[in-house]
Amino acid sequence: MAMIFDASSDQLTVSALQVCFNTVLIKILEANAKQHLASEGPEASGTKEDATQGWNETAIVEVEGIANLFSQWLDTHKGNRVVIAMCEDLFERYTLFLKRHVLNVSNTVFTGVTKILAEVENSESADKSLLLNKAWGLWKDANPASHADNSKRRTGNQDALTAYLHCLRELLRLFSQELRFEQTQTILKQLRVCVVESTATAYSVDVDRMTPVQGMVLEGIKSIPSNIPEIIPELVQSINGLATLAYEQESDPLGKKQTYIALSKAAMSLLDSCIISHIRSPGLDLIGIVSEAVNALAIPIHLKYNWKPEGKDPSPWSKATTTALSILEACMPAIQASHYAKQDNPQLWESIVRISDGIVAANYDACTNLADIPKDQESNIEFFSRIRKLVIPTLGSPSIPDTVRRKYAESIFKNSIIHEPHPDDLARPGQELLEGLRSTHIGRVNDLPPSPRSKMCYLLLDELFSLVAVHDGSPERIRLAQAAAPYLILRAGLTLKAYVMDHPLRGRMPQPWSQKKEMLYILRKLIELDSEPKAIPAAPGITSEHKKHLHRLYPLVLRALKAAWRDEEMMSALQEVLDAVGDDFGI
Repeated sequence: MAMIFDASSDQLTVSALQVCFNTVLIKILEANAKQHLASEGPEASGTKEDATQGWNETAIVEVEGIANLFSQWLDTHKGNRVVIAMCEDLFERYTLFLKRHVLNVSNTVFTGVTKILAEVENSESADKSLLLNKAWGLWKDANPASHADNSKRRTGNQDALTAYLHCLRELLRLFSQELRFEQTQTILKQLRVCVVESTATAYSVDVDRMTPVQGMVLEGIKSIPSNIPEIIPELVQSINGLATLAYEQESDPLGKKQTYIALSKAAMSLLDSCIISHIRSPGLDLIGIVSEAVNALAIPIHLKYNWKPEGKDPSPWSKATTTALSILEACMPAIQASHYAKQDNPQLWESIVRISDGIVAANYDACTNLADIPKDQESNIEFFSRIRKLVIPTLGSPSIPDTVRRKYAESIFKNSIIHEPHPDDLARPGQELLEGLRSTHIGRVNDLPPSPRSKMCYLLLDELFSLVAVHDGSPERIRLAQAAAPYLILRAGLTLKAYVMDHPLRGRMPQPWSQKKEMLYILRKLIELDSEPKAIPAAPGITSEHKKHLHRLYPLVLRALKAAWRDEEMMSALQEVLDAVGDDFGI
Protein backbone atom coordinates (compact mmCIF):
# COMPACT_ATOMS: atom_id res chain seq x y z
CA MET A 1 0.00 0.00 0.00
CA ALA A 2 2.78 2.40 0.93
CA MET A 3 4.56 1.62 -2.35
CA ILE A 4 1.43 2.54 -4.32
CA PHE A 5 1.07 5.87 -2.50
CA ASP A 6 4.79 6.46 -2.85
CA ALA A 7 4.75 5.96 -6.59
CA SER A 8 1.73 8.18 -7.23
CA SER A 9 1.89 10.78 -4.46
CA ASP A 10 2.93 13.61 -6.78
CA GLN A 11 -0.04 12.84 -9.07
CA LEU A 12 -2.70 12.92 -6.35
CA THR A 13 -4.58 16.05 -5.44
CA VAL A 14 -4.76 17.24 -1.85
CA SER A 15 -8.36 16.06 -1.66
CA ALA A 16 -7.31 12.60 -2.82
CA LEU A 17 -4.51 12.52 -0.27
CA GLN A 18 -6.99 13.45 2.44
CA VAL A 19 -9.31 10.59 1.44
CA CYS A 20 -6.40 8.14 1.39
CA PHE A 21 -5.27 9.30 4.78
CA ASN A 22 -8.69 9.10 6.43
CA THR A 23 -9.85 5.84 4.85
CA VAL A 24 -6.61 3.86 4.71
CA LEU A 25 -3.67 5.18 6.67
CA ILE A 26 -5.58 6.12 9.80
CA LYS A 27 -7.32 2.75 9.77
CA ILE A 28 -3.96 0.97 9.57
CA LEU A 29 -2.63 2.81 12.62
CA GLU A 30 -5.87 2.31 14.57
CA ALA A 31 -5.93 -1.42 13.77
CA ASN A 32 -2.37 -1.81 15.00
CA ALA A 33 -3.12 0.04 18.20
CA LYS A 34 -6.21 -2.09 18.79
CA GLN A 35 -4.42 -5.38 18.14
CA HIS A 36 -1.47 -4.37 20.31
CA LEU A 37 -3.81 -3.56 23.16
CA ALA A 38 -5.56 -6.91 22.73
CA SER A 39 -2.23 -8.76 22.77
CA GLU A 40 -1.54 -7.36 26.21
CA GLY A 41 -4.96 -8.29 27.59
CA PRO A 42 -5.92 -11.38 29.58
CA GLU A 43 -7.73 -12.96 26.62
CA ALA A 44 -4.68 -12.89 24.35
CA SER A 45 -3.87 -16.26 22.78
CA GLY A 46 -0.36 -17.69 22.50
CA THR A 47 2.70 -16.17 24.08
CA LYS A 48 1.95 -12.64 25.21
CA GLU A 49 5.51 -11.36 24.61
CA ASP A 50 5.65 -12.76 21.07
CA ALA A 51 2.29 -11.26 20.12
CA THR A 52 3.18 -7.86 21.52
CA GLN A 53 6.58 -7.96 19.82
CA GLY A 54 4.95 -8.81 16.51
CA TRP A 55 2.60 -5.83 16.62
CA ASN A 56 5.49 -3.57 17.64
CA GLU A 57 7.48 -4.71 14.62
CA THR A 58 4.47 -4.07 12.41
CA ALA A 59 4.07 -0.63 13.95
CA ILE A 60 7.67 0.21 13.06
CA VAL A 61 7.02 -0.58 9.39
CA GLU A 62 3.74 1.36 9.36
CA VAL A 63 5.03 4.43 11.18
CA GLU A 64 8.14 4.61 9.03
CA GLY A 65 6.19 4.21 5.79
CA ILE A 66 3.58 6.82 6.66
CA ALA A 67 6.25 9.29 7.77
CA ASN A 68 7.97 8.89 4.41
CA LEU A 69 4.68 9.57 2.63
CA PHE A 70 3.99 12.71 4.62
CA SER A 71 7.47 14.10 4.04
CA GLN A 72 6.83 13.68 0.29
CA TRP A 73 3.37 15.24 0.52
CA LEU A 74 4.73 18.23 2.39
CA ASP A 75 7.46 18.62 -0.17
CA THR A 76 4.99 18.44 -3.06
CA HIS A 77 2.28 20.61 -1.48
CA LYS A 78 4.38 23.12 0.48
CA GLY A 79 2.42 25.13 2.99
CA ASN A 80 -0.94 23.50 2.17
CA ARG A 81 -3.10 23.83 5.29
CA VAL A 82 -4.96 20.56 4.60
CA VAL A 83 -1.71 18.57 4.53
CA ILE A 84 -0.56 20.40 7.68
CA ALA A 85 -3.83 19.47 9.38
CA MET A 86 -3.33 15.81 8.43
CA CYS A 87 0.15 15.98 9.98
CA GLU A 88 -1.39 17.25 13.21
CA ASP A 89 -3.84 14.33 13.18
CA LEU A 90 -0.94 11.93 12.50
CA PHE A 91 1.01 13.24 15.48
CA GLU A 92 -2.02 12.62 17.66
CA ARG A 93 -1.98 8.97 16.55
CA TYR A 94 1.76 8.74 17.22
CA THR A 95 1.05 9.43 20.88
CA LEU A 96 -0.44 5.94 21.21
CA PHE A 97 2.73 4.36 19.87
CA LEU A 98 4.97 6.33 22.20
CA LYS A 99 2.87 5.22 25.17
CA ARG A 100 4.05 1.66 24.54
CA HIS A 101 7.40 2.73 25.98
CA VAL A 102 9.31 0.46 23.62
CA LEU A 103 12.65 1.76 22.39
CA ASN A 104 12.58 0.65 18.76
CA VAL A 105 9.02 1.92 18.33
CA SER A 106 9.89 5.27 19.95
CA ASN A 107 12.99 5.45 17.77
CA THR A 108 10.85 5.06 14.63
CA VAL A 109 8.25 7.59 15.79
CA PHE A 110 10.78 10.33 16.51
CA THR A 111 12.66 9.58 13.30
CA GLY A 112 9.36 9.99 11.43
CA VAL A 113 8.44 13.21 13.22
CA THR A 114 11.90 14.60 12.45
CA LYS A 115 11.52 13.72 8.76
CA ILE A 116 8.16 15.48 8.61
CA LEU A 117 9.34 18.58 10.48
CA ALA A 118 12.33 18.83 8.16
CA GLU A 119 9.91 19.63 5.33
CA VAL A 120 8.38 22.55 7.24
CA GLU A 121 10.21 25.71 6.35
CA ASN A 122 9.04 27.92 9.20
CA SER A 123 6.31 28.32 11.81
CA GLU A 124 4.95 31.71 10.81
CA SER A 125 1.46 30.62 9.79
CA ALA A 126 -1.15 29.59 12.35
CA ASP A 127 -1.42 26.11 10.82
CA LYS A 128 2.29 25.48 11.09
CA SER A 129 2.33 26.79 14.66
CA LEU A 130 -0.35 24.23 15.57
CA LEU A 131 1.72 21.48 13.95
CA LEU A 132 4.79 22.60 15.86
CA ASN A 133 2.88 22.60 19.14
CA LYS A 134 1.64 19.06 18.44
CA ALA A 135 5.22 17.93 17.79
CA TRP A 136 6.37 19.71 20.94
CA GLY A 137 3.73 17.86 22.95
CA LEU A 138 5.05 14.54 21.64
CA TRP A 139 8.64 15.45 22.42
CA LYS A 140 8.30 16.83 25.93
CA ASP A 141 6.18 13.96 27.26
CA ALA A 142 7.92 10.95 25.72
CA ASN A 143 11.63 10.93 26.45
CA PRO A 144 12.63 7.36 25.48
CA ALA A 145 15.46 7.18 28.01
CA SER A 146 13.42 4.93 30.29
CA HIS A 147 11.67 2.93 27.57
CA ALA A 148 12.12 -0.83 27.43
CA ASP A 149 14.55 -2.56 25.08
CA ASN A 150 12.56 -5.42 23.56
CA SER A 151 14.94 -6.08 20.69
CA LYS A 152 16.82 -9.35 20.45
CA ARG A 153 20.19 -7.62 20.28
CA ARG A 154 19.61 -5.50 23.39
CA THR A 155 21.45 -2.52 21.97
CA GLY A 156 20.31 -0.06 24.61
CA ASN A 157 18.69 3.33 24.20
CA GLN A 158 21.39 5.21 22.28
CA ASP A 159 19.58 4.98 18.91
CA ALA A 160 16.23 6.05 20.34
CA LEU A 161 17.80 8.95 22.21
CA THR A 162 19.65 10.00 19.07
CA ALA A 163 16.33 10.11 17.18
CA TYR A 164 14.78 12.02 20.08
CA LEU A 165 17.59 14.60 19.93
CA HIS A 166 17.41 14.90 16.15
CA CYS A 167 13.74 15.75 16.63
CA LEU A 168 14.70 18.47 19.13
CA ARG A 169 17.05 19.95 16.55
CA GLU A 170 14.16 20.45 14.14
CA LEU A 171 11.94 21.83 16.88
CA LEU A 172 14.55 24.40 17.86
CA ARG A 173 14.98 25.39 14.23
CA LEU A 174 11.27 26.03 13.87
CA PHE A 175 10.80 27.68 17.24
CA SER A 176 13.73 30.01 16.53
CA GLN A 177 13.47 33.02 18.86
CA GLU A 178 9.87 32.20 19.86
CA LEU A 179 10.89 29.56 22.40
CA ARG A 180 9.31 30.33 25.76
CA PHE A 181 11.15 30.30 29.07
CA GLU A 182 9.11 27.35 30.36
CA GLN A 183 9.95 25.36 27.24
CA THR A 184 13.63 26.06 27.75
CA GLN A 185 13.43 24.68 31.27
CA THR A 186 11.72 21.54 29.96
CA ILE A 187 14.33 21.05 27.23
CA LEU A 188 17.25 21.41 29.65
CA LYS A 189 15.63 18.97 32.04
CA GLN A 190 15.07 16.39 29.30
CA LEU A 191 18.60 16.84 27.96
CA ARG A 192 20.06 15.98 31.34
CA VAL A 193 17.80 12.92 31.49
CA CYS A 194 19.18 11.86 28.10
CA VAL A 195 22.72 12.00 29.44
CA VAL A 196 22.14 10.44 32.84
CA GLU A 197 19.79 7.69 31.68
CA SER A 198 21.57 6.75 28.46
CA THR A 199 22.99 3.24 28.46
CA ALA A 200 26.60 2.60 27.56
CA THR A 201 27.01 0.62 24.37
CA ALA A 202 29.33 -2.37 24.11
CA TYR A 203 33.03 -1.59 23.66
CA SER A 204 32.47 2.14 24.08
CA VAL A 205 34.54 4.26 26.45
CA ASP A 206 33.61 7.90 26.98
CA VAL A 207 36.82 8.95 28.72
CA ASP A 208 38.45 10.52 25.66
CA ARG A 209 35.47 10.81 23.35
CA MET A 210 31.84 11.66 24.01
CA THR A 211 29.08 9.26 23.08
CA PRO A 212 26.80 10.39 20.23
CA VAL A 213 24.07 11.20 22.74
CA GLN A 214 26.39 13.31 24.89
CA GLY A 215 27.61 15.23 21.87
CA MET A 216 24.07 15.88 20.64
CA VAL A 217 23.01 17.07 24.09
CA LEU A 218 25.71 19.74 24.04
CA GLU A 219 24.72 20.71 20.51
CA GLY A 220 21.13 20.98 21.70
CA ILE A 221 22.14 23.37 24.48
CA LYS A 222 24.10 25.47 22.01
CA SER A 223 21.02 25.72 19.78
CA ILE A 224 18.71 27.06 22.49
CA PRO A 225 17.97 30.75 21.82
CA SER A 226 19.16 32.98 24.64
CA ASN A 227 17.16 36.02 23.64
CA ILE A 228 15.90 36.82 27.15
CA PRO A 229 18.08 37.28 30.27
CA GLU A 230 16.12 34.72 32.31
CA ILE A 231 17.25 31.91 30.01
CA ILE A 232 20.99 32.51 30.48
CA PRO A 233 21.18 31.42 34.16
CA GLU A 234 19.20 28.30 33.25
CA LEU A 235 21.70 27.50 30.49
CA VAL A 236 24.66 28.08 32.79
CA GLN A 237 23.15 25.93 35.53
CA SER A 238 22.51 23.13 33.08
CA ILE A 239 26.04 23.25 31.68
CA ASN A 240 27.44 23.36 35.23
CA GLY A 241 25.58 20.14 35.94
CA LEU A 242 27.10 18.42 32.91
CA ALA A 243 30.60 19.70 33.74
CA THR A 244 30.42 18.16 37.22
CA LEU A 245 28.39 15.06 36.37
CA ALA A 246 31.49 12.86 36.31
CA TYR A 247 32.19 13.67 39.96
CA GLU A 248 28.70 12.83 41.15
CA GLN A 249 28.89 9.19 40.05
CA GLU A 250 29.84 6.29 42.27
CA SER A 251 32.90 4.43 41.11
CA ASP A 252 32.25 1.24 39.16
CA PRO A 253 34.98 -1.39 39.70
CA LEU A 254 33.92 -3.25 36.56
CA GLY A 255 34.11 -0.11 34.44
CA LYS A 256 30.73 -0.68 32.81
CA LYS A 257 29.24 2.71 33.57
CA GLN A 258 29.84 5.87 31.57
CA THR A 259 32.51 8.10 33.04
CA TYR A 260 31.35 11.45 31.54
CA ILE A 261 34.99 12.64 31.54
CA ALA A 262 35.01 13.74 27.89
CA LEU A 263 31.58 15.30 28.36
CA SER A 264 32.81 17.19 31.41
CA LYS A 265 35.70 18.75 29.49
CA ALA A 266 33.51 19.66 26.53
CA ALA A 267 30.90 21.17 28.86
CA MET A 268 33.61 23.35 30.41
CA SER A 269 34.44 24.80 27.00
CA LEU A 270 30.75 25.44 26.37
CA LEU A 271 30.40 27.08 29.79
CA ASP A 272 33.25 29.43 28.99
CA SER A 273 31.82 30.52 25.65
CA CYS A 274 28.26 30.78 27.01
CA ILE A 275 29.16 33.14 29.84
CA ILE A 276 31.64 35.26 27.91
CA SER A 277 29.20 35.78 25.04
CA HIS A 278 26.60 37.19 27.44
CA ILE A 279 28.78 39.45 29.61
CA ARG A 280 27.02 42.57 28.35
CA SER A 281 23.49 41.18 28.35
CA PRO A 282 21.18 43.73 30.02
CA GLY A 283 19.49 42.66 33.22
CA LEU A 284 21.79 39.66 33.70
CA ASP A 285 22.99 38.76 37.20
CA LEU A 286 26.58 38.35 36.06
CA ILE A 287 27.90 37.91 39.60
CA GLY A 288 25.43 35.10 40.23
CA ILE A 289 26.18 33.07 37.11
CA VAL A 290 29.94 33.56 37.43
CA SER A 291 29.83 32.45 41.07
CA GLU A 292 27.85 29.33 40.19
CA ALA A 293 30.14 28.48 37.29
CA VAL A 294 33.31 28.97 39.31
CA ASN A 295 31.94 26.91 42.19
CA ALA A 296 31.16 24.07 39.79
CA LEU A 297 34.64 24.24 38.26
CA ALA A 298 36.20 24.20 41.72
CA ILE A 299 35.03 20.60 42.17
CA PRO A 300 37.39 18.99 39.61
CA ILE A 301 40.14 21.47 40.53
CA HIS A 302 40.09 20.30 44.15
CA LEU A 303 40.14 16.67 42.99
CA LYS A 304 43.56 17.10 41.41
CA TYR A 305 45.31 13.68 41.46
CA ASN A 306 42.41 12.22 43.46
CA TRP A 307 40.14 11.47 40.50
CA LYS A 308 40.66 8.64 38.07
CA PRO A 309 40.40 8.30 35.12
CA GLU A 310 41.53 11.61 33.64
CA GLY A 311 41.66 10.74 29.96
CA LYS A 312 43.97 12.41 27.49
CA ASP A 313 45.37 15.88 28.09
CA PRO A 314 44.24 18.24 29.36
CA SER A 315 43.32 16.61 32.65
CA PRO A 316 39.90 17.55 34.06
CA TRP A 317 41.42 19.69 36.82
CA SER A 318 43.66 21.51 34.35
CA LYS A 319 40.78 22.11 31.95
CA ALA A 320 38.60 23.35 34.83
CA THR A 321 41.34 25.72 35.96
CA THR A 322 41.89 27.30 32.55
CA THR A 323 38.13 27.62 32.10
CA ALA A 324 37.62 29.28 35.48
CA LEU A 325 40.47 31.71 34.84
CA SER A 326 39.17 32.52 31.37
CA ILE A 327 35.71 33.30 32.76
CA LEU A 328 37.05 35.39 35.63
CA GLU A 329 39.51 37.35 33.49
CA ALA A 330 36.76 38.16 31.01
CA CYS A 331 34.03 38.99 33.54
CA MET A 332 35.81 40.74 36.41
CA PRO A 333 36.30 44.06 34.55
CA ALA A 334 32.59 44.13 33.70
CA ILE A 335 31.64 43.25 37.28
CA GLN A 336 33.94 45.86 38.80
CA ALA A 337 32.67 48.50 36.39
CA SER A 338 29.04 47.83 37.29
CA HIS A 339 27.09 49.12 40.25
CA TYR A 340 27.39 45.65 41.82
CA ALA A 341 31.09 46.27 42.52
CA LYS A 342 30.28 48.44 45.55
CA GLN A 343 27.74 46.02 46.94
CA ASP A 344 28.31 43.10 49.26
CA ASN A 345 29.01 40.12 47.00
CA PRO A 346 30.87 37.59 49.16
CA GLN A 347 29.63 34.59 47.16
CA LEU A 348 31.75 35.60 44.17
CA TRP A 349 34.90 36.13 46.21
CA GLU A 350 34.39 32.94 48.15
CA SER A 351 34.26 31.16 44.79
CA ILE A 352 37.44 32.86 43.61
CA VAL A 353 39.27 31.94 46.80
CA ARG A 354 38.13 28.33 46.35
CA ILE A 355 39.67 28.33 42.87
CA SER A 356 42.90 29.83 44.22
CA ASP A 357 43.06 27.20 46.95
CA GLY A 358 42.50 24.42 44.41
CA ILE A 359 45.32 25.76 42.25
CA VAL A 360 47.96 25.92 44.98
CA ALA A 361 46.94 22.68 46.72
CA ALA A 362 47.75 19.16 45.58
CA ASN A 363 47.49 15.74 47.16
CA TYR A 364 50.68 14.53 45.51
CA ASP A 365 50.54 11.29 47.50
CA ALA A 366 47.62 10.30 45.26
CA CYS A 367 49.53 11.03 42.04
CA THR A 368 50.13 7.78 40.16
CA ASN A 369 52.83 9.27 37.92
CA LEU A 370 55.33 11.25 40.00
CA ALA A 371 56.90 12.60 36.82
CA ASP A 372 53.76 14.71 36.34
CA ILE A 373 54.29 16.68 39.56
CA PRO A 374 57.08 19.03 38.32
CA LYS A 375 55.23 19.72 35.06
CA ASP A 376 51.94 20.32 36.86
CA GLN A 377 53.72 22.51 39.41
CA GLU A 378 54.87 24.82 36.63
CA SER A 379 51.37 25.13 35.20
CA ASN A 380 49.94 25.71 38.68
CA ILE A 381 52.45 28.51 39.26
CA GLU A 382 51.31 30.15 36.05
CA PHE A 383 47.66 29.67 37.07
CA PHE A 384 48.30 31.22 40.48
CA SER A 385 50.03 34.19 38.91
CA ARG A 386 46.93 34.82 36.80
CA ILE A 387 44.44 34.56 39.64
CA ARG A 388 46.63 36.68 41.91
CA LYS A 389 46.28 39.55 39.44
CA LEU A 390 42.52 39.29 39.88
CA VAL A 391 42.63 38.97 43.67
CA ILE A 392 45.24 41.51 44.77
CA PRO A 393 44.51 44.16 45.95
CA THR A 394 40.77 43.98 45.22
CA LEU A 395 40.32 41.28 47.87
CA GLY A 396 40.93 44.03 50.44
CA SER A 397 37.72 45.84 49.44
CA PRO A 398 35.41 46.78 52.35
CA SER A 399 32.53 45.00 50.59
CA ILE A 400 34.31 41.64 51.03
CA PRO A 401 34.06 40.03 54.50
CA ASP A 402 37.23 39.55 56.54
CA THR A 403 36.50 35.82 56.65
CA VAL A 404 37.11 35.57 52.90
CA ARG A 405 40.48 37.33 53.21
CA ARG A 406 41.47 35.02 56.05
CA LYS A 407 40.56 31.98 53.95
CA TYR A 408 42.85 33.23 51.21
CA ALA A 409 45.70 33.87 53.66
CA GLU A 410 45.17 30.51 55.33
CA SER A 411 45.31 28.73 51.97
CA ILE A 412 48.58 30.50 51.10
CA PHE A 413 49.99 29.55 54.52
CA LYS A 414 49.03 25.86 54.39
CA ASN A 415 50.38 25.33 50.92
CA SER A 416 53.63 27.20 51.61
CA ILE A 417 54.66 24.47 54.07
CA ILE A 418 57.83 22.80 52.76
CA HIS A 419 58.46 20.39 55.64
CA GLU A 420 55.66 18.88 57.66
CA PRO A 421 55.45 20.65 61.03
CA HIS A 422 55.17 18.89 64.35
CA PRO A 423 51.45 18.48 65.12
CA ASP A 424 51.91 20.12 68.56
CA ASP A 425 53.14 23.30 66.89
CA LEU A 426 49.78 23.89 65.23
CA ALA A 427 46.84 25.29 67.16
CA ARG A 428 44.14 22.84 68.12
CA PRO A 429 40.45 23.58 67.58
CA GLY A 430 39.36 26.39 69.85
CA GLN A 431 42.90 27.70 70.41
CA GLU A 432 44.39 30.94 69.13
CA LEU A 433 46.28 30.63 65.87
CA LEU A 434 49.73 31.18 67.43
CA GLU A 435 49.11 29.10 70.56
CA GLY A 436 51.07 26.12 69.19
CA LEU A 437 54.27 28.15 69.03
CA ARG A 438 54.26 28.35 72.83
CA SER A 439 53.94 24.58 73.38
CA THR A 440 56.81 22.23 74.29
CA HIS A 441 57.44 18.72 72.98
CA ILE A 442 60.22 16.29 72.18
CA GLY A 443 62.07 17.21 69.02
CA ARG A 444 62.51 15.07 65.92
CA VAL A 445 65.78 13.82 64.43
CA ASN A 446 64.44 12.06 61.36
CA ASP A 447 64.95 13.77 58.04
CA LEU A 448 61.75 15.35 56.83
CA PRO A 449 61.43 15.13 53.04
CA PRO A 450 60.63 18.46 51.39
CA SER A 451 57.43 18.91 49.47
CA PRO A 452 57.62 17.70 45.84
CA ARG A 453 56.12 21.10 45.01
CA SER A 454 58.81 23.12 46.80
CA LYS A 455 58.93 25.70 44.04
CA MET A 456 55.24 26.43 44.61
CA CYS A 457 55.82 26.50 48.37
CA TYR A 458 58.53 29.15 48.05
CA LEU A 459 56.33 31.18 45.72
CA LEU A 460 53.52 31.13 48.30
CA LEU A 461 55.99 31.97 51.05
CA ASP A 462 56.92 35.06 49.05
CA GLU A 463 53.23 35.81 48.68
CA LEU A 464 52.75 35.78 52.45
CA PHE A 465 55.59 38.26 52.87
CA SER A 466 54.20 40.40 50.06
CA LEU A 467 50.75 40.51 51.63
CA VAL A 468 52.15 41.78 54.94
CA ALA A 469 54.66 44.17 53.38
CA VAL A 470 53.97 47.91 53.28
CA HIS A 471 52.78 49.07 49.86
CA ASP A 472 50.74 52.20 49.26
CA GLY A 473 49.00 52.36 52.62
CA SER A 474 45.59 52.01 50.98
CA PRO A 475 42.71 50.58 53.03
CA GLU A 476 42.66 47.52 50.73
CA ARG A 477 46.32 46.78 51.36
CA ILE A 478 45.94 47.30 55.09
CA ARG A 479 43.06 44.81 55.29
CA LEU A 480 45.03 42.23 53.33
CA ALA A 481 48.07 42.70 55.55
CA GLN A 482 45.97 42.35 58.69
CA ALA A 483 44.49 39.10 57.40
CA ALA A 484 47.87 37.63 56.43
CA ALA A 485 50.09 38.83 59.31
CA PRO A 486 49.16 36.09 61.84
CA TYR A 487 49.79 33.42 59.22
CA LEU A 488 53.17 34.91 58.31
CA ILE A 489 54.26 34.93 61.95
CA LEU A 490 53.05 31.34 62.35
CA ARG A 491 54.79 30.25 59.15
CA ALA A 492 58.16 31.72 60.19
CA GLY A 493 57.62 30.57 63.77
CA LEU A 494 57.09 26.95 62.73
CA THR A 495 60.45 26.86 60.99
CA LEU A 496 62.24 28.55 63.88
CA LYS A 497 60.62 26.33 66.48
CA ALA A 498 61.40 23.16 64.52
CA TYR A 499 65.07 24.21 64.58
CA VAL A 500 64.92 25.00 68.30
CA MET A 501 63.36 21.63 69.20
CA ASP A 502 65.14 19.36 66.71
CA HIS A 503 68.68 20.65 66.19
CA PRO A 504 70.07 20.08 69.72
CA LEU A 505 69.14 16.39 69.41
CA ARG A 506 71.29 15.96 66.29
CA GLY A 507 74.56 16.43 68.13
CA ARG A 508 77.27 16.99 65.55
CA MET A 509 75.04 15.92 62.66
CA PRO A 510 74.32 18.83 60.32
CA GLN A 511 70.83 20.04 59.70
CA PRO A 512 69.33 18.49 56.52
CA TRP A 513 70.07 20.82 53.63
CA SER A 514 66.46 21.36 52.55
CA GLN A 515 65.50 22.44 56.07
CA LYS A 516 68.56 24.67 56.40
CA LYS A 517 67.86 26.25 53.04
CA GLU A 518 64.29 27.02 54.11
CA MET A 519 65.34 28.55 57.41
CA LEU A 520 68.04 30.74 55.86
CA TYR A 521 65.57 31.91 53.25
CA ILE A 522 62.96 32.83 55.86
CA LEU A 523 65.50 34.65 58.03
CA ARG A 524 66.64 36.72 55.06
CA LYS A 525 63.03 37.57 54.14
CA LEU A 526 62.26 38.55 57.76
CA ILE A 527 65.17 40.98 57.76
CA GLU A 528 64.20 42.52 54.42
CA LEU A 529 60.51 42.82 55.25
CA ASP A 530 59.06 46.22 56.08
CA SER A 531 55.66 45.21 57.36
CA GLU A 532 52.51 47.30 57.09
CA PRO A 533 52.41 49.38 60.35
CA LYS A 534 48.73 48.62 60.98
CA ALA A 535 49.00 44.91 60.22
CA ILE A 536 50.47 43.71 63.52
CA PRO A 537 49.58 45.00 66.98
CA ALA A 538 52.56 46.43 68.83
CA ALA A 539 54.16 44.22 71.47
CA PRO A 540 53.67 45.48 75.06
CA GLY A 541 56.08 48.30 75.85
CA ILE A 542 57.64 48.31 72.37
CA THR A 543 57.22 50.94 69.68
CA SER A 544 58.02 50.00 66.10
CA GLU A 545 56.79 50.95 62.66
CA HIS A 546 57.92 48.35 60.11
CA LYS A 547 59.57 45.55 62.18
CA LYS A 548 56.78 44.41 64.49
CA HIS A 549 57.02 40.93 62.97
CA LEU A 550 60.56 40.59 64.33
CA HIS A 551 59.46 41.57 67.81
CA ARG A 552 56.82 38.84 67.76
CA LEU A 553 59.41 36.25 66.73
CA TYR A 554 62.21 37.58 68.93
CA PRO A 555 61.96 34.88 71.66
CA LEU A 556 62.22 32.07 69.09
CA VAL A 557 65.16 33.78 67.39
CA LEU A 558 67.02 33.94 70.71
CA ARG A 559 66.39 30.25 71.39
CA ALA A 560 67.45 29.34 67.86
CA LEU A 561 70.68 31.29 68.30
CA LYS A 562 71.55 29.19 71.38
CA ALA A 563 70.89 25.98 69.44
CA ALA A 564 73.05 27.04 66.48
CA TRP A 565 76.39 27.39 68.29
CA ARG A 566 78.03 24.74 66.07
CA ASP A 567 76.71 26.20 62.76
CA GLU A 568 78.46 29.45 61.93
CA GLU A 569 76.31 30.17 58.88
CA MET A 570 73.11 29.81 60.84
CA MET A 571 74.47 31.79 63.79
CA SER A 572 75.42 34.61 61.44
CA ALA A 573 71.94 34.68 59.88
CA LEU A 574 70.22 34.68 63.26
CA GLN A 575 72.53 37.40 64.53
CA GLU A 576 71.52 39.57 61.58
CA VAL A 577 67.91 39.21 62.69
CA LEU A 578 68.85 40.40 66.17
CA ASP A 579 70.79 43.28 64.65
CA ALA A 580 67.70 44.25 62.66
CA VAL A 581 65.69 44.33 65.88
CA GLY A 582 68.38 46.49 67.49
CA ASP A 583 68.42 48.83 64.52
CA ASP A 584 64.68 49.23 64.89
CA PHE A 585 65.21 50.20 68.53
CA GLY A 586 67.91 52.67 67.45
CA ILE A 587 70.72 50.89 69.25
